[in-house]
This record gives sequence, C-alpha cells and structure tokens, in this order.
Amino acid sequence: MPRTGISNLAAFRRWIRKTFQVDVPVEGALQLKRMGFEAFKLLIFKTPVKTGRLRGNWQASVGSPKTAELQRRDKPGQVTLADGFGNMTEIPPGSVIWITNNLPYAEAIENGHGAKNVPGQMVGRTLDELAQLDFGPGGT
Repeated sequence: MPRTGISNLAAFRRWIRKTFQVDVPVEGALQLKRMGFEAFKLLIFKTPVKTGRLRGNWQASVGSPKTAELQRRDKPGQVTLADGFGNMTEIPPGSVIWITNNLPYAEAIENGHGAKNVPGQMVGRTLDELAQLDFGPGGT
C-alpha cells in the first residue's frame, strides 16, 4: 500500500477528496439516500393490497424508528411513498434510515401467512433486489 502521509481523519478525508474528487461524507449520505428511497419504494409496491392498510403503514425515518400504528389506507401507495420520501430528505452523514411497518399482522404476511395467494416476503424480496443494485456514484 502506498504511503500517503496521513496522520488523522481530517487529513484522510482531504486525501480521499483530492485523490478521488468526492466529498466522502456527502457522497456517502447521497448513496444512503438513494438506497433508502429504493428500498422504501420496493417495499411499498411488494406489499399485498386488500384494504390498503398494510401498504399505508410503511414508514421511513432517519435516526430512530417510527413506532406508531397508522390508520392510513393507501391502496395505490402514492401517499405513503411521498410521506416516506419526505422523511428521508435530510440525511446527515453517518445516519441510519429506518423503514418500519407497525401493524400487528405485518410480520405474519411477510412470513406468508394470511389470505390465499398473498405473495409475502416483502422485506425478503426487497433485500434480494437491493443486493443486486449499484448505489455507488452514478448508480441506481
């Protein structure tokens, strides 16, 4: 490994910016935001719809998870999507994005229990898809 003369984190960040021409904290936050948006969108549209309540209860937040159970019914998913995207507009570097669904039966649907022909695996299928995407600079 080549020697860089780096003695601390600030010097390392300056070296990364100069060498790769990116602002590491800013670029990392942008990648996290892209990943959060994509995960939220995939989850919403993989959620089976009967009344729209399960789809309408997906919530996105930054820093700490949402714990409320919503009364929202959103069959098309557009209101839920807009609300979640709005909660992910400001993502400081080093943040955690939380995506939650607090309905008591959400986990049962995820595990394939419920009405006939309910696909389930909303989270599992979303994670599989996310693993295939490129969230680097210029990616998805």
